[in-house]
Amino acid sequence: MALDYPSQFSLEVMDLLVGPRSDGLHHFGPFFMVRRDDGAVIGEIGAFLELATRTAQVGYSVVVSCWGKGYATEALRGLVRDWQFPRIWTGSSPRRS
Repeated sequence: MALDYPSQFSLEVMDLLVGPRSDGLHHFGPFFMVRRDDGAVIGEIGAFLELATRTAQVGYSVVVSCWGKGYATEALRGLVRDWQFPRIWTGSSPRRS
């Protein structure tokens, strides 16, 4: 695991998956980002699926020590390739943690 993992966002995702809000969570797929070199967990990526509109809202987090190295881009490409989304919606958050 990367020394700065988990991020605050990672903790919020974990809480969403197993915490009190998890009962209403449907069609969500979280995946760990694992660095090939050493197998360290460096973040996660996931998507909420809106079945009615066939749209996915993608979110991800990468630990600060791994920013700018293309990990999120590679993870997003893999997610899009494997899930074959017809439409994808994403945005950015001013919070970078």
